[in-house]
Amino acid sequence: MKKNIAKAGIGVLAILVVVLSGIRSARAEESLTILNTAIQFVSESAVVIRWDTSAPSTSEVEYGLTTAYGKTTGRDTVRTAVHTMPLGGLIVGVPYHFRVKSESVAGALVVSRDYTLTTKADASSGTISSSPAQLGASGTSRVSKVFIRDLAVGMRGDDVIDLQRFLIEQKQYPEALVTGYFGTLTRAAVARFQQAQGIMPAVGYFGPLTRARVAALDGTKE
Repeated sequence: MKKNIAKAGIGVLAILVVVLSGIRSARAEESLTILNTAIQFVSESAVVIRWDTSAPSTSEVEYGLTTAYGKTTGRDTVRTAVHTMPLGGLIVGVPYHFRVKSESVAGALVVSRDYTLTTKADASSGTISSSPAQLGASGTSRVSKVFIRDLAVGMRGDDVIDLQRFLIEQKQYPEALVTGYFGTLTRAAVARFQQAQGIMPAVGYFGPLTRARVAALDGTKE
């Protein structure tokens, strides 16, 4: 009798573990987010859109001449956390709107903000408005200096790499460690940059005022 009760107790515990695991998995699916959207210019009429998601999900890019889009790459139903979708047949010098979409196995759909890209005759370059990080033709990252989210200690991503490279250019990051992780050294470098630019409080939080200043500095060099 006691053995049967013990077995029953173990069975109930196993069921609870499975249920709790399912709840955690469902919560992760519900909080699906898009991260690190980037563009690789591969020719005067083609680009590759890349992005990450917080959980494995489908891949799709909608694009067109307006925010109504009208064209799509079609949905890649292979679920992954690292997404790559090519766009072809683009007209040189014409701005295209695009956004990325991903859907988790649980049916949670997430859609990015609208971006605008314009290809140039130089196949390795182009312009982006409301820009994600920009990639060179070789696939290696170069400093975009246009950031679409605030950054703080503990965060990771290609935009952190861009920020670290920018701070090195500005001679505010003597350690020059390009890691993609926003740690205490990066925070100190941001604080030095803020102090030099008169941005207060200079506490190392990379927020809207600092992002706007970086964008303005980048504009003066063009």
